[in-house]
Amino acid sequence: MKSSDLTERMRQQGTEPIGSTPDQFDALIRAEIEKWAKVVKQSGAKVD
Repeated sequence: MKSSDLTERMRQQGTEPIGSTPDQFDALIRAEIEKWAKVVKQSGAKVD
């Protein structure tokens, strides 16, 4: 995250780079999976 080239590329892709620990990142990813899994199940979306 200290590389200005990397952070700029991430911003161009619509992300906001932040510094965190691997454990914090893991917790974020797990929470996002749980949240979006519920949305997908409720929507009835299927993979073609």
